[in-house]
Amino acid sequence: MQRNHYFDFLRGIAIIMVIGIHTCGKLGLGNWQEFTSLLIREVINVAVPLFLTLSAFFLSRKIFNSKEDCIRFWKKHISKVYIPCLIWSLPFFIMGRVMNGKSIINQSVLLFSGGYSIYYFIPLIIQCYFLLPLLQKCSNIVLGGVSLIVSLCSAYLISYHGGYRYPFIVYMSPITTWILFFALGIILGRSERNYRIVSLVVGVMFTLVLQIAESLYQKSIGVSSPYDCTKPSGFIYSAIFIVLIFSKQIELWYVSHRIRFIEYIGEISFALYLGHCYLILALNASDYTMPFAIKWLAVLSLSIVCVFLLRKIIINKTIRNIIGL
Repeated sequence: MQRNHYFDFLRGIAIIMVIGIHTCGKLGLGNWQEFTSLLIREVINVAVPLFLTLSAFFLSRKIFNSKEDCIRFWKKHISKVYIPCLIWSLPFFIMGRVMNGKSIINQSVLLFSGGYSIYYFIPLIIQCYFLLPLLQKCSNIVLGGVSLIVSLCSAYLISYHGGYRYPFIVYMSPITTWILFFALGIILGRSERNYRIVSLVVGVMFTLVLQIAESLYQKSIGVSSPYDCTKPSGFIYSAIFIVLIFSKQIELWYVSHRIRFIEYIGEISFALYLGHCYLILALNASDYTMPFAIKWLAVLSLSIVCVFLLRKIIINKTIRNIIGL
């Protein structure tokens, strides 16, 4: 099957947004810089939902005829994400255990559960893989309706009932938080996607404003992470945004407007995801402060260069797969 470059482009955009989320500075209404950062942050909140939808989109037509098919699928796909996560988590384990003298049991749990830094996404996607055969049996209406209710309820509990007090692994990893977007990928993957986009554009603009308003409200009542995606309006905005950019109309337009560099970023997006947090740690450890946009560009550029060089040095395909390159 010929590779669809549009979806490499979407992966590239998604990882660029992920790095933007992790490098954003002070947000608010204090001055134009803070407001610009806030606006950008709200726009790019779609990053994690987009990754989940892309993952499900290409698995939506996977056929499971037997229990053995399921087991083969789980072994192949889970090892592809879990082993690299373990390897890239080892420096955090060493820093926590050896350098800071933290409990070996605590650090081992974090290591094997994907509990370090931003790696909560790995146990999340593993849960999605496990549930894929079951989710595929549901009709689009049932799948969409149930997943929407579950995710919105989870977002409400996280936002307004103290979810942010817990580590990422507790409130970000459960599939109940993000199931809407994995389900959306399945639904889009088995649909024609020939819908009109004008109303979706309006919907994106309206829900973006709604998301900003809810963020400011959460800030006013003391929610600790008011600008995160995990709020009801954030999930609705992300869902409409994703349906918009998955339209066949936009996909066909992209054929004659390709941006190959972003496609390359999409091709190496998993490696960028695994490694960019270390560059952020290094920058944060320095005394030099830089504007949000400069830090975002610096981390993105350095991450791309590092992955490019690693891929040049490590040419063995097996080793590349083991470390997520």
